[in-house]
Amino acid sequence: MDGVAVPDDGEDTLSQIQLKRIGMIICGQYLILHVHQLFCLENSEKILSMLQNKHLKAILLEIDSSSTPQKLLNKALLLPVFKEFIDNCLHIVEDEASS
Repeated sequence: MDGVAVPDDGEDTLSQIQLKRIGMIICGQYLILHVHQLFCLENSEKILSMLQNKHLKAILLEIDSSSTPQKLLNKALLLPVFKEFIDNCLHIVEDEASS
């Protein structure tokens, strides 16, 4: 199966519940994004524009480098800029999953 695994620590967080709702594949401990979905995210003008925001970049880098990323992700979901980013990502993934 072509895709990239996104770790799933077993807890149903908001993002994992949303991904399950839109029919993402759950394989063992991983949620799978298909290559086409990643391509659409990578080439989204909206996402690329949002990634120019220094505050959003700092949040993403902090989560990525953390030893407890799930905790930081849950906190970041309360921040409007991060929530908007995630909502846009999910919208793109959802559109691709339904087509």
